Amino acid sequence: MGMKGSKTHRLSKAELVSLTLLSLGGLIITLAAPSVFLGMRLLLGSSFSLLAFLLYRSYWGLAVAIPSSLATIWLFGDVLTACRLLAEIGVITWLNRKKSCDKAIRSGRLIRDVAIFAVLIGCPFLYLTEIYHFGTPHNVALTLSYKNFITSVFNILVAYAIYSWIELKRNRRFKGSHHRISLKTLTSVVLMLTCIVLSLSLIARGFVIASDRSQMLIIQRNASLASLIQQIHHSDPISNSSDLEELIVEPLRPSSKNTKERDLDTTNEYDIDSRDGKYVIVKPEGESTVWYKLRLGQDKQTIEYKPDFFENILPELEVYKPGRMISTQLRALTPSNGSKLDRLMAGYWAYSYPNNQYSELKDIQIFTPLKPYVRGLAESTNMALQLLTQVVIISLLVSNFLAKKLTDEWVAILPRKNNDAQKYDLEELYKQSPIAEISSSVDTINERTSEIISAKKQIECLNAMTQRQLSTASEIQRFFLTKIFPDGLSYEVIALTRPAYDVGGDWYDTFSVGKHSFFVVADVCDKGVGSALFMSVFRTLIRYSTRFSFRDENVADIERVMVDVISDVNQYMSANHGDSAYFATVFFGHLHEDTSQLSYVSAGHEAVLIRKAAGVFAELEATGPALGIFDGAIYNGSTTSFCAGEKLLAYSDGVIDARNPLGDSYRISRLKNYFDRFGGYEIVEMQDALLHELDEFMEESEQFDDITMMFVKRIDIIK
Repeated sequence: MGMKGSKTHRLSKAELVSLTLLSLGGLIITLAAPSVFLGMRLLLGSSFSLLAFLLYRSYWGLAVAIPSSLATIWLFGDVLTACRLLAEIGVITWLNRKKSCDKAIRSGRLIRDVAIFAVLIGCPFLYLTEIYHFGTPHNVALTLSYKNFITSVFNILVAYAIYSWIELKRNRRFKGSHHRISLKTLTSVVLMLTCIVLSLSLIARGFVIASDRSQMLIIQRNASLASLIQQIHHSDPISNSSDLEELIVEPLRPSSKNTKERDLDTTNEYDIDSRDGKYVIVKPEGESTVWYKLRLGQDKQTIEYKPDFFENILPELEVYKPGRMISTQLRALTPSNGSKLDRLMAGYWAYSYPNNQYSELKDIQIFTPLKPYVRGLAESTNMALQLLTQVVIISLLVSNFLAKKLTDEWVAILPRKNNDAQKYDLEELYKQSPIAEISSSVDTINERTSEIISAKKQIECLNAMTQRQLSTASEIQRFFLTKIFPDGLSYEVIALTRPAYDVGGDWYDTFSVGKHSFFVVADVCDKGVGSALFMSVFRTLIRYSTRFSFRDENVADIERVMVDVISDVNQYMSANHGDSAYFATVFFGHLHEDTSQLSYVSAGHEAVLIRKAAGVFAELEATGPALGIFDGAIYNGSTTSFCAGEKLLAYSDGVIDARNPLGDSYRISRLKNYFDRFGGYEIVEMQDALLHELDEFMEESEQFDDITMMFVKRIDIIK
């Protein structure tokens, strides 16, 4: 398997067999090209043709490249990719065709040549053909160009690494062999490959998180639509398909004076509105087209919105199995033919809403296009590949310098003969493989530590998987928390939650329906992922039941309606999830812009404090048990005055149960003392001061429970 500098050299049978195997290897890995991100195929067949050129020189690399290049015609249906791959190996071969180039090739010149070809010819050719020949969008063509550059550099690095290993093994087997490689280049290749692989793994993790987050938002959006359809059916029963035609409407353009207030309520979810005396469902911003069908009770009559979709399009789709789904309620339906990206762009989300025993509507299925989801991930992929391209370019520049430093150290410790030192440059590798020389000195250590390293890798792998899931859950949970608080109303509000672990069961919420403003501070029992999942269920039920119940501006008995909201949530959770043993304590408060009254329902929650004056507090005690425990539990509402200048503090038990190193709790007495001392400050400063005081009190003690707090200051009543 020696290097051949002459074009007329006759190859042995063994060498011909090796070239045949390289051709077959390139063909197989091209046909089974792995796909990443949104179905982009990694064409790794060039690594076999580059390896053939490194080993045998002449035009054997071009010969090996022919089968794998022709295979791309079968994969993509055009000859442009094959021409680009053959042009790459052809130009590289022509530039290094002379025997005098052998030393430069061993020193890694091919890496530079491949990178320059990709930048000046390969990537521009790919970009222009995608834009002008196939009509590919600019951002997708740019993403493919980034991928092509990374793949080209990766292929030559892999080829050179394998070539170096073969030459080192050959030098050890045959004494007197002078087939040498550059130690500096080999070190540089290893550094660059390590950098690329690590960067790609981090980017792949980020892609999975982005995909999971997008799916969670889709589930949240479709669940809100199904819930609102059920609520409207209670007041205006749906009997046939014609009732669905005008049910979903586009959002109105807000007037200038209401722009700020509307921006506060802009969410990912559907909303309910009254237009021309009829209740309708308003699309969220950015929603394009939606189709859905449902079944009416025991009649098993299926009603479809836009039946043409279910008759002409849906039957042609099939479940897309390669995709990762975060919930069994969500599926991706795509055409059966085409590339992965084409199938996804033409596909649809299929969301199945869980049946509710209290609703007559059953088997609600919602279908939305996959295209916005794919475009969002394509933007993330484009940015990720652009970043990886920058990493590759930087590694090409920096690795050479680092390799030079490492080579000087390695050469200094490698055993060598005096005549070898005089005959060859120190940069060239000695006849004995440095890998073998170094490994022989540490064999004993490797044997004693191999089991420890293996166990450590398993632990790190499990920990990485767990951490990735927790990070995704934490990021999704943050989407449920209010980020922008109301401004320009008769009150000021600010809140925060700090989980004890990555995710927690505490949450807060504040939203408005007309002149009605609502405040929620709640705590789901226990901590961690389970509590976080039930938190999202409680939060969605309370928010949408409240919006529906207060859809009319004039509500005669606010306390009764609030009690009905809490009772309905308790009824649903205790009946459907009572066996899970997850319950929640909830403070549910209400303010009206025209009154000085605070109405509330407290389901087993900690006493909420209202500072009336210096040293004077009103404590709002619980008016019923926690939610989700007792089916048919009785709740009461209450109303108290909340005048201008007064401040309210709602909190979870993580505040008063915080402990110092001696085991003492913070307690409500300390909380009142703090509230009195900082009562004259703005609520933003009060929140920062309370968090700082809790941290000082706990000192080095670990936070064992979630901490949540909400401050509300009544400013003045808007007349």
